[in-house]
Amino acid sequence: MKIVIAHYKYYIQGGPEQYMFKFMRLAQENGCEVIPFSVNHPANVETKYADYFVGKEDAGANFDINNHNIGYLLEGAYHEFHNREAYVSIKKLFKKEKPDLLYILIAGQLTADIIKAAKEYDIPVIMRISDFRLLCGKYTLYRNKNVCIECLNGNYFNMIKHRCIKGSLSLSTLRAFSCWYTKKCNVYGGVDAIITPPTFSKQLLISAKFYDSTQIYVNPTFIDCKTIFPSYIYENYVLCLGRLAEEKGFEYVIKSLLYLKDVEVKVVITGTRESCKEELLDFININCLNDKVVFAGFKKGDKLSELIDKALCVACPSVWYENMPNAILEAYSYAKPVIASSLGSLQEMVINGSTGYLFEAKNEKEIAECIRKMILNIDCTKTMGKNARRVCEERYSPQMHWDRFMEVYKKITG
Repeated sequence: MKIVIAHYKYYIQGGPEQYMFKFMRLAQENGCEVIPFSVNHPANVETKYADYFVGKEDAGANFDINNHNIGYLLEGAYHEFHNREAYVSIKKLFKKEKPDLLYILIAGQLTADIIKAAKEYDIPVIMRISDFRLLCGKYTLYRNKNVCIECLNGNYFNMIKHRCIKGSLSLSTLRAFSCWYTKKCNVYGGVDAIITPPTFSKQLLISAKFYDSTQIYVNPTFIDCKTIFPSYIYENYVLCLGRLAEEKGFEYVIKSLLYLKDVEVKVVITGTRESCKEELLDFININCLNDKVVFAGFKKGDKLSELIDKALCVACPSVWYENMPNAILEAYSYAKPVIASSLGSLQEMVINGSTGYLFEAKNEKEIAECIRKMILNIDCTKTMGKNARRVCEERYSPQMHWDRFMEVYKKITG
């Protein structure tokens, strides 16, 4: 089987790119040939198929409002709707390689024109939706520190009213029109099947009337537990995995320490003090929490593994609808329970009282109570950690992901 995988980035920047390269390896392990199709970028991983990639290398994969070159701006605006170059180039790729499937992760500036090309060659198309770009101009359903669903039912004027895209009226208007055009003209209607990592995203797409339930399949992200050997050590620190971004909600875990002054516990964050907002640093200083909040900085490899492996638990206090964060799968693979906001897909991933605890988003007291229970009943914490590892092996294994993917492929090809 030969698969063309299309994503507008062919270098690792975040979760979607990590998934892409993991999926490519998984497909190859299952006897498939995988051919990438993407946008030119200096950071791209080397591939013999780079000649088919599109765009100028110095333009990159993101539309930058700060680039005032009129040609660049017009091209970026055009690529909100169509990309003739991508259409022509992928047709050449199809003609040469004769693939069995086009698997789209995030089309981005490749646009839905690549779907049109696939249909002309009678190639089935599966598209994985790992963010909310069909439902929200910012892709996040998040605004002013809160979940925002004002555009969910197609009222994209709200995007212009709030200037959601980088605070720019022109960019917000462009994106609003792009979202309206995408839905009104059903530009992704040629897709044979949609895959969402969590059930929550499937339900949102159905409620927004983008697709009906028969077109959408759920296939969670995966992680290979076989290469990870937990120590089952649980030291007294809560680990916040990821960048120090507002929507991640790490500040509420830090603030929960005010209710844990009688307990020996620390909060470790894989971010730097320099990337922490001044007001949060002031809060830490005023409340004498400097010895309880550790900024571990960016970690990878063995150092990251050790940090996860010895944690009491991993916190996922998101204040937006996370779309199956890798942090939870990483925690589970190391037999670490997770405390998480009861929002979106997090409610699917964390089994309350079994693989961790759920709490109301932004509720510092509830977060503190979850941490307290973990520390005061370490045997229960260890049991939850073992449950988490078992769930990881049973639900999120690479082979299960591949089997579910092939089930979808077989359904759409008969």
